[in-house]
Amino acid sequence: MKNKNFKVNKKRVGVLIVIVIILGFTIVAALNQSVKTGDDKYYLKAYKVKEQALSSIVFTSGQVDSREKRNLNFSQSGKVIELNFEVGDAVKKGDFIAKLNQEDLCSQIRSTELQVAINKKNIQKLRISGVVNYEGAYNNSKLNYEKALEIFKNNEELYKNGGISKMEFNNYKNNLALAENDYTSTKKKYEGYGNGIDLEIAKLQLKESEAQLADFKNKLEDTMIEGPFDGVVTSNNLKLGEYVLSNNVGLVIETIDDLIVKTEISQYDVESITVGQVVDISRNGDDSVYKGKVSKINPVAIASQQSSIVPVEIDIISDNNYKPNYTVNIEIETNSNAQAKVVPYEALIKDEDNNHIIFKLEAGKAKKIIIERGINGPLRTEIISEEILIEDTILLDPPLDLEDGNLVEIIEIIN
Repeated sequence: MKNKNFKVNKKRVGVLIVIVIILGFTIVAALNQSVKTGDDKYYLKAYKVKEQALSSIVFTSGQVDSREKRNLNFSQSGKVIELNFEVGDAVKKGDFIAKLNQEDLCSQIRSTELQVAINKKNIQKLRISGVVNYEGAYNNSKLNYEKALEIFKNNEELYKNGGISKMEFNNYKNNLALAENDYTSTKKKYEGYGNGIDLEIAKLQLKESEAQLADFKNKLEDTMIEGPFDGVVTSNNLKLGEYVLSNNVGLVIETIDDLIVKTEISQYDVESITVGQVVDISRNGDDSVYKGKVSKINPVAIASQQSSIVPVEIDIISDNNYKPNYTVNIEIETNSNAQAKVVPYEALIKDEDNNHIIFKLEAGKAKKIIIERGINGPLRTEIISEEILIEDTILLDPPLDLEDGNLVEIIEIIN
């Protein structure tokens, strides 16, 4: 009895397996939605070509950022003795924000200003000495030189005309050279305030003291922070009365009312985007859509694991309630056609030559047509072909073995 029952069960299992296989083939055939019968006819879904407005849109995300953002710090170390703004306060360009203790620098500035004045007096003293000691000699040497020059020129003409000998002419020439040398030497002493070495030392001392004074004044400016532009304090690490080290970040000022969006566009999409192009900006969970304008496309792409990306900046040109560091969605319409001939993507396949083709139903038969693709929308694509007209019936999901002239029966028209 046990053996007989076991045989009966095996028979039932075999029947069930056959049923499952048949059901599987039936499901596959239904999913493919095409059945080739004994009369070589295909049963397919179809779509009536429509004319509609179609847009190609690049979708991406980005981060809101301030147009201007500046980290402000002291270039000098010292104790904070004034702090006039805190986080959230609005700052105008030129507003005095914070200051360090300046007593030591102010003392050094006063001392150096005094040294500059002393050095200038020393130079003035040397000049007066030069005038007193060399003015008379300078005037005499100048007069002698001018007379010697006049005599030389007069006798030069006589010599050319044979009126005097070469020896006489050379005497006049030598006299002029001696007078010129005396005039040049005396002039240098007169204009050089007498002793040239003392003057050079005095000038160097003045130059050094003036450089020190400029350096101290620059350091004094480095103990103060002013607003570089109109903005808002968004971060503050300074505390009144505390000692700060030079170049440590003190405050951050941003233009929170003048915002941009920083994003990245795939190398495959960036070619269709131009500076000045208007875009839509939105946030998840917020129905508001704001306008932006592409303001900058980076000239160099950045390599990533999948494909290279190009940094892009977008100005937000609508009044908005965004804040820096918000994450936003961006839609960029790259192309549009108000009267595009469109079909679903399911109608397209490629042939062995990589051409885009569709099958049109004509007199109950499939007709293969090579087409060009236009704008690619989210659900439909534009087809460009003079052989395709509005309301033509296009076959969907054509099987790979479908050939030109095959019989086709439509099982459903998809809208």
